[in-house]
Amino acid sequence: MHRPLFLAALAIAALTGCEEIASQDLQTDEISAEMLVFATGDGQTTAESILRTGGLNGTTFVELTGADRFTVSREGADGPEEVELNAEDLVALHRYRTVFDGDEPNQEYTFDLDREVDAGAPSSTASLPEAFDLDALPETVGAAETVTITWSPSGTSDEMALRVEGPCIATYREELDADSGSVTFDTSVLEPNNTESPESCTLEFQLSRVRVGTADTAWDEAFISGQQQRTADTLYSP
Repeated sequence: MHRPLFLAALAIAALTGCEEIASQDLQTDEISAEMLVFATGDGQTTAESILRTGGLNGTTFVELTGADRFTVSREGADGPEEVELNAEDLVALHRYRTVFDGDEPNQEYTFDLDREVDAGAPSSTASLPEAFDLDALPETVGAAETVTITWSPSGTSDEMALRVEGPCIATYREELDADSGSVTFDTSVLEPNNTESPESCTLEFQLSRVRVGTADTAWDEAFISGQQQRTADTLYSP
């Protein structure tokens, strides 16, 4: 089983009781990184990362300080293109993010943490999988109902992952067995978010084609992937 594939959800879930620390107080081998490049079919590619200490499940988030610089690069039509990741702060969570124009499959992206304190982590790479289209879902679904989720093209060797979320349910995540083009989903696996949640709500199904990349060995722990993400909505009335 690979690292969980839902970067933002993992980070937000860790906010309870979380802390922060300045990167200049750490060596690179004390920092863990989760890195992601993803496309949603809108012609752009987003690169983002969250840094922690204490491992990938740690609740102490790392803020880049001093001379530390985190960039992502790719080969463009006019030569190498390098962009610095911008900080987006939420309480103690520091997410680093940037957006590129274009979403070509198999395009490779390289994350580079450049530091003066040590050699940093200059080469964590991931590429985008092939794009796909996710078919529309039924307008409404009920409790203990089966939903057939279909997409095309299919048949790649990349992993597939499903996330279902909405205000009336606890977020559901599943790694699928294969890129088969079809999967049957049973809504009975969905659990209420809490006793005050509305009885019905709009659910977002996010299907991701995931290609695991290669993380620089200088990190304490690291996971990197390229993803094609597509979404479809339905009204859930249990």
